[in-house]
Amino acid sequence: MNFAKTKTHIQKSSNSDQCDRVKVFCRLRPLNDECEFPLIKLISSTTLATSTELKSNSVRRDCNYVFRRVFTSYSTQREVFEQVAQPLLEDLVNGKNGLLFTYGVTGSGKTFTLTGDQMNPGVIPTCIHTLFNSIGDKQAPKFLIKSDCMNGFEVQSESEANMDRIQETKFNNKRRSFERISDNERIYFNNDIKLRNVNQNSLYSVFISYTEIYNNTVYDLLDASNSKFVQSKIIREDSQKNMYVNGIKEVEVKSAGEVFHWFHLGQKRKRIAHTLLNIESSRGHSIFNIRIVQLEKNMQGTEIPGQTFIKIGQLSLVDLAGSERSKRTNNVGARLKEASSINNSLMTLRLCLEILKENQNSSTNKLVPYRDSRLTLLFKNYFDGEGQVEMIVCINPSEEDYNENLQVLKFAEMTQEVKVNKAEPHYFPRRQINIHSTPKSMSVQPENITKRKAVSSLASMPRIPCIKLNLEDLEASCTLINKLAKCLQARKLKGLTNKRKFEERIDMFKKRLLSVEYQSTSSKSEIRRLKTLLKKEKALVQSEKAKLETSLAVLRKNNCNINQNFL
Repeated sequence: MNFAKTKTHIQKSSNSDQCDRVKVFCRLRPLNDECEFPLIKLISSTTLATSTELKSNSVRRDCNYVFRRVFTSYSTQREVFEQVAQPLLEDLVNGKNGLLFTYGVTGSGKTFTLTGDQMNPGVIPTCIHTLFNSIGDKQAPKFLIKSDCMNGFEVQSESEANMDRIQETKFNNKRRSFERISDNERIYFNNDIKLRNVNQNSLYSVFISYTEIYNNTVYDLLDASNSKFVQSKIIREDSQKNMYVNGIKEVEVKSAGEVFHWFHLGQKRKRIAHTLLNIESSRGHSIFNIRIVQLEKNMQGTEIPGQTFIKIGQLSLVDLAGSERSKRTNNVGARLKEASSINNSLMTLRLCLEILKENQNSSTNKLVPYRDSRLTLLFKNYFDGEGQVEMIVCINPSEEDYNENLQVLKFAEMTQEVKVNKAEPHYFPRRQINIHSTPKSMSVQPENITKRKAVSSLASMPRIPCIKLNLEDLEASCTLINKLAKCLQARKLKGLTNKRKFEERIDMFKKRLLSVEYQSTSSKSEIRRLKTLLKKEKALVQSEKAKLETSLAVLRKNNCNINQNFL
């Protein structure tokens, strides 16, 4: 199975009314020096103008860049949310996927746009408040929905959910003892915004996760393990061919305060460093995921037991690290390695979008190099048409950032031409927790399980009637024979149906087996890579140790010579 193939053929064959272009917005950051003249000018609410010097005759040519909307330095955080993120949030509660990421040079205001501060909350805090303002009284009981650890969800019984609640209560005090955060850090201003299209006949469960891609390695920012070394995570493909980070902590939350608690824990674990261009520069790409599972409810306000599908929507809010040139930052050592990794991942993102655009416009089928970077691999499904994609380009219109901003604007202009399929609700088969995972105190006896299986298997096929033929009454005997023939015919049709379902399950199992084999191969490859890296690091340490010992020996010898000369 070739897992590297793209779905560009779906986009090429789609009608224009079924596709939508990537939505790109622009936000201008205020100048640090109010007396400085901005080199990027605002022409209208959708257009920016720049001047480019032509080398041939040293003439400056004006270039215009058009966006969905340009937010000036005076635009508020609420304006950005209502224009950009609120439509994605409306789609989220209806089972549609969305991706929003910020792009720009370092220090252009990307993190502030997404996070903000307590009085000016950014996109993420406003999304959280708006979500719980809208579904606060429509939430499913906690642990009714549970992650299956393979990017899907399962529906638990009430007794199983109660067991999980008891377990959570036991560990809450321990968790708070080392994850304590002051109340001031968790407060964001609530704008009291509500969504318009929340389904009143549904129960919602909200799950969050927070990850970071640092030096092209994925880490879980919500991982509270006390181990000395943070364990890296592997990106895998689920049964629906969606990419996800395997083994991350996905937390079910019931209030905005609970989300902010976890969000700030992740913020404290993010890798941030001081550079010449930014006091708090993100050294990796951070991804905040919000997933909503939706269940239909009955008149009593509880979920419907016979429902066969659940609706799942995901919103990924990505704070991309800013591109930076080493000539300007003078980075060395670890900072230089971080900057190189950031620039390489952004370059891969640009290359993927360029090839997507070429495939769509020229009807080619070039391979999109998603696997060249963890960033593009993780969001492969969005660009293949699994949800709405939006981007906020952040610009610092100062003279120092002018050349870098030109590259950012060119990338934004190209990105707007990429087409993705319009977001559609995602329905998934509803899976019940396996009976073998039931706690011991509530376990079912094996003989009862056997009986239930036998009953269900008998009920699945029409029972053959017991008939007694009476040769004296031929009409009654014919009726019984016809009844028997109909029963046998029904059993034959049922048998064919079961055979078809069985073959479908065999195919699904084979695909799952291939997926597991691929994941195992990927894990082994990653382990080999890490072992090789560790071996190189050990060799480097030994080499440095040998050099140090040689230097010490030379210093001791020189010291002895100096002492002898002095004597």
